[in-house]
Amino acid sequence: MRDPPDTFKVSPSQLEAWLTCPRLHFGKWTLKLPTIDRGYGHFGTVLHAVAERWLDGDDRGRRPDGLPVDLYPEGWEWACNRFTGRREHRLQPLERDHVRRVFEDAVESGRLKRWQGRQIEVLMTRKVGKRAQANAYIDVLLPRGVLDHKSLGNPRYRKSERQLREDVQMNFYAGEVLERNPRLKEVHLAHLYYSKNPADRQNLTKLVQTSVTADHVAAWWQIFEDVVDRMAALREQKNRPWFEVQGPTDYAKACNQYGGCDFRSVCTRKESLVRYTRRVQTITQKGTKT
Repeated sequence: MRDPPDTFKVSPSQLEAWLTCPRLHFGKWTLKLPTIDRGYGHFGTVLHAVAERWLDGDDRGRRPDGLPVDLYPEGWEWACNRFTGRREHRLQPLERDHVRRVFEDAVESGRLKRWQGRQIEVLMTRKVGKRAQANAYIDVLLPRGVLDHKSLGNPRYRKSERQLREDVQMNFYAGEVLERNPRLKEVHLAHLYYSKNPADRQNLTKLVQTSVTADHVAAWWQIFEDVVDRMAALREQKNRPWFEVQGPTDYAKACNQYGGCDFRSVCTRKESLVRYTRRVQTITQKGTKT
């Protein structure tokens, strides 16, 4: 059964973008402006797949069909598109060795476990407000909580327990836990961090975990539903001038985080939307040919 024409799909990334800067969301998801793939996620994609295969095994390391889990099958070193399966990037030998190193540290340290009742790569499809449907995959869904794999090049970007409690993505996932088990009073949240830096042998993995109350999650979901209503209204205003869309409340943070916003040059009037689009399309086309 197809969704109604006015229904749209929403992810934690979209919600976080809107809460950071509505104009960022407008450019990326309403106007669908092109952006440059800087390859930040390739290491994490490959490592994630290794962890998924391991978690799919039982306590004896066997798959549901009884065969041993093969953590590193032929072609494992390729980062593949989750939706199309297309190979996008092949890790270098040094990166492959580091994937093995950090994964083994996660298992041997007990930070990554085959938790009882775990579900891997669970697709959320519940409604968000009146007009949106969730579109998100949960790395590890547990009866009383969620765990998300995170690969970082710099440990200073790890979230603290306090930050984890206020994390958009994790509170979004927590809503799914409560949807499935509404009697829970608390939801357990966990980030398992993997270092992407081969030179860092001291901080290979770290587990940050905390709990939030059901009321805390409900309050976040009220925010999500309010945001979705505002998203829906802006989706119908694709011709709205760029600078009439609300910008961030904290420009320094929003414009500079994670290496800088893709649309910073437009917001600072260094180039128009048309010129930005042509420039990025040219860069993308050159990258496709190489």
